[in-house]
Amino acid sequence: MAKATYLLVVICGFYVSIEAENVLLPKLRSKRCSFNHKFESVGNYAFLVSPDYPNNYPSNKMCNYKFSSPEGTQMKLSCKDFNLQPSFNCQDDRFSVSTVGDENNVVVHCDQTQFEVQTQNNLLLAWFQSRFVEASEEHPYRFKCTITVVKPDDFTDPGGRPQTVEQGDNTCSCGKRNWEGVGVNHKIVGGVSALMGEFPWRCSLYAKNMGIFCGCTIIDNQWILTAAHCTNAVSPNEQLYVNVGDYDLTTTSETSNTVIRVVQIIQNERYSSDNQDFDVSLLRLEHPVQYNEMVQPVCLPWQFRSKSFHGAMVTASGWGTTTEGGQQADILQTVDLPVLTTQECQKYYGSRITDNMICTYQPGKDTCQGDSGSSVDYYDPITTRYYAVGVVSWGLGCAEKNDPGVYTKVTHFLDWIQANTQVEFCRPRQRHQRVRGKK
Repeated sequence: MAKATYLLVVICGFYVSIEAENVLLPKLRSKRCSFNHKFESVGNYAFLVSPDYPNNYPSNKMCNYKFSSPEGTQMKLSCKDFNLQPSFNCQDDRFSVSTVGDENNVVVHCDQTQFEVQTQNNLLLAWFQSRFVEASEEHPYRFKCTITVVKPDDFTDPGGRPQTVEQGDNTCSCGKRNWEGVGVNHKIVGGVSALMGEFPWRCSLYAKNMGIFCGCTIIDNQWILTAAHCTNAVSPNEQLYVNVGDYDLTTTSETSNTVIRVVQIIQNERYSSDNQDFDVSLLRLEHPVQYNEMVQPVCLPWQFRSKSFHGAMVTASGWGTTTEGGQQADILQTVDLPVLTTQECQKYYGSRITDNMICTYQPGKDTCQGDSGSSVDYYDPITTRYYAVGVVSWGLGCAEKNDPGVYTKVTHFLDWIQANTQVEFCRPRQRHQRVRGKK
């Protein structure tokens, strides 16, 4: 029998590798970016690439892809070269996948994080949408994914372990932002004033001899997340308090804020004041906070342990200074910031940046003094919740060129948080989201 060969078919940016015996397949090209393809057997694979790959994909594209494989098989979709232009809440560029072959049940990807999924049957649907693309020469906006036909028991995650799904519960409440996307024009470090109650998990730290000096985050009705350098600044004889439900620090009439005594400080035992590594602390309150419209917990990122957040937009909020060395804000402020990779941040700060940190960088927009200890929050369009992915830690300036903001990476401390609090935290289930606007 003749030796099997692998031949390549190119279809409008879609490359299909098919095992064949002495068969010549024509190369097909098309300007369309929507198509159907049927695989014939286990082991067949294809490369799905963005229009104009390896260059930046163009603006205003809408591509629909449909794949099928033989009955009794499944398909593995692995996207290792994946770099979409980030947009807030996945409003613009996005790549959507249905692993059940149902356009009403999809997962949306809209940042620069590699991913790998497997279908639940022999159907795979995908959609790609771009809006207005600002071309990037250094890191082109593009994607290249591999689709492989496998037997149902063939799939393992990139670390070589069988894939598991983090269980969740949509009946619990966390990370619900009030009046999302609305602000008023009190500009600070490139941001805006938040609306009253917009970030109900945001709180502040108070001590008699220090006043309000740091931010913090409600993660449970009796536990608060903040930075170790904040708690490290409190003298042993100083009583620490947490102020929840506030908005305007100059008045007590606009909200019914509550000041609660801290009875336990758990500062990460590996915290280093030299490079601010392991910059995270937990605070246990004297009594539980009462949840209401102004006071709610943020979600912790349990299902995002392996997500880099590179290129994703995160939201910061706090009462920090409006300029470097300036006055603290009276009204809660907010700003959206893009996340860098660890390697990109190390270009600015060198070896001071560890894997326990994430960075954001956009000249003219930043967190600043007094925001320390507050979370930066990632919006997940699937669960429609906000997740605390960083704790404001340090930086060499505020909103200056070549000075990224640095944050403690919360995903690296989830087990530490769980072990020290023994709390059953809210873990929203990643329900599916319908994609709108397909042609």
